[in-house]
Amino acid sequence: MVHLVCVQHEFHARVITARLGSDGIFTEVRPPLGGPYPLPGEVHLYVDEDDVQLARALLSADEDQSRAGGDDGGGDGAGAGGAALQPFLGAHARLALALLVLTSVLLLTLSRAG
Repeated sequence: MVHLVCVQHEFHARVITARLGSDGIFTEVRPPLGGPYPLPGEVHLYVDEDDVQLARALLSADEDQSRAGGDDGGGDGAGAGGAALQPFLGAHARLALALLVLTSVLLLTLSRAG
């Protein structure tokens, strides 16, 4: 296995592992990822010697595309005008969470009363 990259968070390591895995490149992560919550700290990713050039090319192409703002329309709307939508979407998410909590409390109260 050849060292490919070092990242600072488990989440970033998981994203890279998924990205490379979608192209059939097995990634070894050290230290192993674990637990339900991503923890900060250095995470090293390794790939087979045969795959290191392709892996570096894929990550480089992804980084170049994100720097250029090359959103193909299938992303999260962070391209042109996407920043203006983020607060709007955040408000909807907060409203949905509040409704979920309210519904849960109401159902709990009704189940205890009856």
